[in-house]
Amino acid sequence: MVLFFLWCLGPLNEGEVLVCRGSYVWNQRNGQSSELRVEFQPQGNDRYLVAFYFTFDGSPLVYSGTAVGSPRSGSMEGTVHNPGGNRTFVFKGTSRDGVFSGTHAERKRNGREYPTGSLRFKLN
Repeated sequence: MVLFFLWCLGPLNEGEVLVCRGSYVWNQRNGQSSELRVEFQPQGNDRYLVAFYFTFDGSPLVYSGTAVGSPRSGSMEGTVHNPGGNRTFVFKGTSRDGVFSGTHAERKRNGREYPTGSLRFKLN
C-alpha cells in the first residue's frame, strides 16, 4: 500500500501558497520511502496549481499539475505529471475537518488508471 501523510502549514488564502510536509511509502518498490513536500497555490473557485517535491531512487523530482476541490471540507481531485510529461498520476478523495483521505493512481497513455495506493494530508 502506498501511503502519503502530509502536515500542511499556513492559511489557505487566495493567491497564497499552502506548503505541506510529510513522507510517502511507494508500494511498487518494496516500501521505499522518502520525505515529501506539497505546495498548493490557489487559483480561485476551488482550483489550485499543485506541486509534489520528493526524492526517488536518489533523484530529486517535482511532479506538478492541478487540483480541484477543497482541502478543508468536501471532495478534491487532481492530476500531476513528471518533468518529462511522460508519466501522469491522479489523486482523489475527501476532506473532512481539514484532513484529506483518498487514493492515487498512475494514468497510462491508454487512459486506464492503475491504483498505486492511498493519500492522506492534514491542514494545520
